[in-house]
Amino acid sequence: MNYWDLYYSTETAPQIPSQFAVFALGELDFDSVVDLGCGNGRDAEFFVRMNKKVFAVDKSTAGLEYLRKSKSEVQVFQCDFESVASLDRLADVVSSTDQRLFYARFLLHAIPENARKNLFKWLSCNMRPGDSLALEFRTDRDRNLPKQTKDHFREGLNPGTVAHQVIEAGLAIAYHVEGFGFAKFGVDDAHVARVIATA
Repeated sequence: MNYWDLYYSTETAPQIPSQFAVFALGELDFDSVVDLGCGNGRDAEFFVRMNKKVFAVDKSTAGLEYLRKSKSEVQVFQCDFESVASLDRLADVVSSTDQRLFYARFLLHAIPENARKNLFKWLSCNMRPGDSLALEFRTDRDRNLPKQTKDHFREGLNPGTVAHQVIEAGLAIAYHVEGFGFAKFGVDDAHVARVIATA
């Protein structure tokens, strides 16, 4: 069992929506959400309660199974961001909705570089005028800080590099902030960046 399947099989994963989900809801106008890297679906279920159509996307079988068992109205889709074919199948699933928010909280730093490149290329091809992108990720300043969860693959990212990738994808950055206090969890007060961009 890989790390994330084990993690989402336990009760240690947070159940309440993240600060970032509440922020995105308050700041952005959208009809549907594509929650990329949804984990156990805590933010996806929050968006559904706020009357949004939600597509919850993750590679973890356990995380998605937890969400399926909740019997919410979230539409669940398993996707490996390292696979272009998997992303192409996702494009067909989410193409029919209006004014979409592509939402990725704590995904970018948890996937390898080739998967990040695939994702940005996919966003470049699939985001339409009126769509928004919301990213929150650990920065390179976070690498040596205390962590609440066990060691696993996570790469603190340079915010400038990510911003450049967003712009290269043909998106316009509307908001960019970095700091502490955005994603506190136990002893873990991650240094994160938030990026909001529009197509």
